[in-house]
Amino acid sequence: FQAGAGAYRHHVLNVAQQHQARERVEAALALAAALATNRTLQRLVLAGNPAKLLAFGPLLTAPLHLGLTVNTALTFLDVSGNHMGNDGAVALGAALRRNRTLTALRWDDNLIGVEGLKAFRGCLYGNKKLADVPFNDKDVERILQGYAAVYKNSLQMELAARHGIFEAYKVYGYKGNPDRARLNVAMTNLKSAKLEQARGRVGKDQSRKNAAAIQAALVRNRQVAAIKGGAKAAREHAKMAKKTEAGALKLDAKAKDTIAKAEAKVWTVRHEAMLKWRKAVKKAAKGRALDLMWWREFNAYWQKDFLSLAAMRALWAQVPEDQRALFQPVHEKVQAQLQAEVKVLEKVSEMQFTAAAEREEVEYHKAMEKYHSDLANSVDPKQVQPPALPAGIVASVPPGTTAPGQFRMAWGGRGRTGRGQTDWNSRRAWITAQLQAALAGGPPPGHP
Repeated sequence: FQAGAGAYRHHVLNVAQQHQARERVEAALALAAALATNRTLQRLVLAGNPAKLLAFGPLLTAPLHLGLTVNTALTFLDVSGNHMGNDGAVALGAALRRNRTLTALRWDDNLIGVEGLKAFRGCLYGNKKLADVPFNDKDVERILQGYAAVYKNSLQMELAARHGIFEAYKVYGYKGNPDRARLNVAMTNLKSAKLEQARGRVGKDQSRKNAAAIQAALVRNRQVAAIKGGAKAAREHAKMAKKTEAGALKLDAKAKDTIAKAEAKVWTVRHEAMLKWRKAVKKAAKGRALDLMWWREFNAYWQKDFLSLAAMRALWAQVPEDQRALFQPVHEKVQAQLQAEVKVLEKVSEMQFTAAAEREEVEYHKAMEKYHSDLANSVDPKQVQPPALPAGIVASVPPGTTAPGQFRMAWGGRGRTGRGQTDWNSRRAWITAQLQAALAGGPPPGHP
């Protein structure tokens, strides 16, 4: 019964997986049809989440190949994280050879290889519209790490093959006859190891070259977009400069008008402040023996018929502590009236600051107008070429590579001196040490 239940459960799971696969195929075909007929949608996000098994995978090739090729409305597409592989990258490249409306693309984390990078690089030879494409760090790093693993594994293979060669000669030493069967196997393995090393180095270099070529083409596309949009951008900046300048002039006029309206009121308040203090002093002195020397000294120093906020603060500092209770009401009342003057000045200052900022913005828009105008008239977009970007390729010598004659033994006799046979034991020990050091070290040169 348990065996039958297990088989039934396995059958149900297979049916469920087939049903999900069929649903994904149907969804991909429906998406392809929608993209092919779309005339309004401009932004489409199909980003997957491989961690939650939410990804189209290779099924995304159908929407890309059948739908994106003929779509004339989409300007932004995000297909990152779908693990569509090289087939998806090839389909994407083929679609972008014909599509001329898409300007922004996100396509990282799709498990592509060198073939996928080549396909995408190829589409950019003729496509100068696509410009907003961030570097696909995850895919390129994964490719380089893969070739680094191939290279390191080849070193392990070479080490084992050289040990096999040594074992084939072990009975008689390098001067004797080897075990031919073991020697042939070891030499075949050594050749395979060297081929794997070459594959790792070439794959790494090709990946870097393709990634650099893609970035160079995108730099060219951004420059072409800037040139083609230069006239339009210049008009937009001219419009913004005119609008901002009008706003700055309006604020300046409003600040002057505010000052003019407030000026008469301010001076009235200031004269009233002095009058209120005089009345308060006269009233306080009536019927009291007060020492008002501080008041006479202030008037002798100030000699004006008004009080400003600063003058009133200086006056209050002269009032003796034992008389402050008498003059506290007039002080608070006058201070509140004079404080309104500060608020007006702060408001005017804020207007003037905003106007100055807008005048700076006017200068910026005028400078950008000139820049875009000059750019639009400077270069023919058809003549713009991709810049030469460094691919980051590091030239390196494979570990264990010996120089000619490095292990030749000197010999002499019968009055002759010269170079004799190779010291095979020393050569083997040196190569083995080099391979072991490379295996124990970090990533090979040029790898992440």
